[in-house]
Amino acid sequence: MYAELLALMGQWSSVALSLVFLGGVCFYLFRLFSPGYMRRANGYYDGENEFWHGICLLGMSACLTPSWLPVPQLVWFVVFPVGSVWYLVRGLTYGKRLTYNKQWYDFAHAAMLFGMWWMYAQPTQHWLAVLALAAYWLWFGSYYAYRLRLDFSKPSWLAFGQDGAHFLMAGVMFIMTVWPSALHHHGQHHTVTEPLVSLTSGSKHVIVASDSDFQAALVDQKGTTIVLVSGGCQNCATEVPLFEEIATKMAGKARFVRVHKDTSPAACKWLVATQCPVIMIVTDGKVVSRLDGFADHEEMEQFINKHLDR
Repeated sequence: MYAELLALMGQWSSVALSLVFLGGVCFYLFRLFSPGYMRRANGYYDGENEFWHGICLLGMSACLTPSWLPVPQLVWFVVFPVGSVWYLVRGLTYGKRLTYNKQWYDFAHAAMLFGMWWMYAQPTQHWLAVLALAAYWLWFGSYYAYRLRLDFSKPSWLAFGQDGAHFLMAGVMFIMTVWPSALHHHGQHHTVTEPLVSLTSGSKHVIVASDSDFQAALVDQKGTTIVLVSGGCQNCATEVPLFEEIATKMAGKARFVRVHKDTSPAACKWLVATQCPVIMIVTDGKVVSRLDGFADHEEMEQFINKHLDR
């Protein structure tokens, strides 16, 4: 009951924040396609900034509610590093000549986009890396909290929108860095001493595979196999029993397999399962579709049925 309540709170928080960030995307789209208005209001127009800020907010929304914006993770793995390098080059070259720009702004935004990439990739959970990123987001958020306070002296909806978006993003990123399971999103990954879901026991209709037998359970099978990759996260603990219920209901229509991310690195590498939970459809030894992030019973069942009906 307690785990379900936490998962529900995380789900609704993610939905609310995702809606706010989608509103921010619309805000920056307006700024991007209104150069005349921006020049009259601010005295300058910076289309690059408007574009990349919109991308960041879209990435935040896709991370919090991946079912709304099913963008392949590979897209974000490429886009965010490109944006980070873009700002680094800008800060070292022509950005210094822009009268309305400050060089450290470009460096700060390069770090912002790098932090967005880290949210998706999470290459390591070493405490020094977590501490460095948390310190950055704390500084970033503090700066924009200061900017928001200044905005009250000369109210402007453009300034409030811009500084508010930065402040909110910094706060959410800080939470995702320090407490990755507080909000359900793509980057669900943290190490625990005692797994929240069993590493070896499944149900009558769910096979638990590991590196020693995933080839036989997944790759060499004909027909359709539905795989749930689970790990030591709260959403995984909530999703496993839902997966088993659906496996029981659909027994005979497909094979249902669960792989534990923390103990099956080779299987997860073959599946390209860098985050969890994730549900995959494997047909004749190939991954043909995937549902990243937390999925409730209805969403999971609809996703599986869609592929079994083909």
